[in-house]
Amino acid sequence: MYGELKKPTMLSLTPTAVEKLETLASEFSLSRSELIEQIARGMIPIGSTRSA
Repeated sequence: MYGELKKPTMLSLTPTAVEKLETLASEFSLSRSELIEQIARGMIPIGSTRSA
């Protein structure tokens, strides 16, 4: 999709952060990984959640 292969990466998050990440990913109909990818690429601006 991006013209390059994804590389496995480990993140350390609190259980609360994982839960919130899962919720956000679900709101955008994305996997957690794809949500982070799109945020990092500026495709989803930080703070542009559909519900706060």
